[in-house]
Amino acid sequence: MIRQVVLYLTRRCNLRCEHCYIPNISSKELTTEELCRIIRIIHEKIKPEMIILFGGEPFVRQDIEEIIDCINSVDTHYTIITNGTLKKHNVIKKLKSLTLSIDFLPWQVSSEIRENIPVIVEKSLAGFELLNESLQFDLPEVVVSTIVTKYNVSFLPEIVKWMSERGIWTIPGIVHTVRNQNFTFRGETDLNINEEQASWIAENMIQLKKQGYLIHNINKYFELLPTYIDFSWKCTSLDYFIINANGDLLACHDWPGRNFPQINFLDSVAQNRIDFNKFQELYVEDVKECP
Repeated sequence: MIRQVVLYLTRRCNLRCEHCYIPNISSKELTTEELCRIIRIIHEKIKPEMIILFGGEPFVRQDIEEIIDCINSVDTHYTIITNGTLKKHNVIKKLKSLTLSIDFLPWQVSSEIRENIPVIVEKSLAGFELLNESLQFDLPEVVVSTIVTKYNVSFLPEIVKWMSERGIWTIPGIVHTVRNQNFTFRGETDLNINEEQASWIAENMIQLKKQGYLIHNINKYFELLPTYIDFSWKCTSLDYFIINANGDLLACHDWPGRNFPQINFLDSVAQNRIDFNKFQELYVEDVKECP
């Protein structure tokens, strides 16, 4: 069973966050009609637990409202991940689930942090503002994604507690900065945490989960967290796949892979076949070559 499908709406982004490389990655984009067709096929044929609408920044698309109308027309669980800077309130109000990228609470931002990572700060403050606005819209689900760096690692428990007290789930993730340009999401600024900090996060997050705070990650993620920072991890599971903005299947977000671009989702559907066995075989080969 496929648990999650990640659907890239675009590779474009209006920001250049210090920890992200994706603005340098270009891709042809599917049309509104093609995306709607893919959404319906995913819902009818694959039936995943969740569809994640991803980018880049999904809200740079001029047809984003049509895409949301399309996914709302099928009975499927989805979320859209946004940096919160493009405030299309008419679209936000229609969402069944919104995931905002927030790495700081406003009062946590010092002059040093603002100077060293100004774009991440801009994104977080915009996301926080949109978060408060979204709570007024009474959306069914609002989630916060927090990328943990050396600048906000000590603030993570406060972020989790503040969000939980307002009924908002947090998904902490660890930043990985670039080793070479084969990686999609790893920026050029060194924001990595060390193993001691990773262990501290793991201990604190597991404890907060026991206390009932709303943390989405399973305990196993935190237990293995200290080993993730050596860059040797192969994270994507075989019950999960990614459709790029042009319809190609990808091995994972960070490592585009060498074999997966051989498979285009719409082309496979046109030939009346979605070969998940082939998908898994190619995935296994691709992750072996991950740098």
